[in-house]
Amino acid sequence: MPAKVAFSETTTVIDQEGNRIMETQNRTIRYDTEPNYVKIYLDTVLYISDLPKGYNSILMSFLTHMTYASTNNNYGGQIIYTNKQLKEDIANRNNVSLARVNQSLSDFCKGKLFERIGTATYRVNPHLFGKGDWSDIAKIRMEITFDASGKSVMSEIEKHNQEKEKTPPEQETENSENGQALDPKSPTDQPGPISFKSQRKSYTKREAV
Repeated sequence: MPAKVAFSETTTVIDQEGNRIMETQNRTIRYDTEPNYVKIYLDTVLYISDLPKGYNSILMSFLTHMTYASTNNNYGGQIIYTNKQLKEDIANRNNVSLARVNQSLSDFCKGKLFERIGTATYRVNPHLFGKGDWSDIAKIRMEITFDASGKSVMSEIEKHNQEKEKTPPEQETENSENGQALDPKSPTDQPGPISFKSQRKSYTKREAV
């Protein structure tokens, strides 16, 4: 819906007799609202530069469903809620299989682009992407530890996979009993080891004085 701004414009006119006449007109300007957007920060853009070509379009498709940063949300906002219908839509939009979308979502978590915070619920790394007011995004950044220096998405994914291969069977069994093991039938519905963790997950809303 187009937005509008109303304002008054006052001009001074001098008539033929030298008298000053103040004229005031009320005007309204209408303009379209800002289109949907996602910010990609240049200081960390090299981190995602080695994403496989097919992943870029899938990533952007997921990011279009990201909520705005908000201190009213326990996680600070920037959340993506996924379900089968959404993933099928992304698969059709990008002409890939549903399995490819599921695998990419799992790799986005391994590569620290996303953090799984609940069933089919993911938070986007605010050091890489943003949506909303900078003041809200900055608050999320303060709660999350992330350093992209000298790293890349694919190197983090490879590191994650190598660590998983080195995990002793006994440890995998223990993790499974604690509900931490990845289910190969549903790779995107299980948490992966993510380094950008919240130090605290609550915000206090401050009323403006």
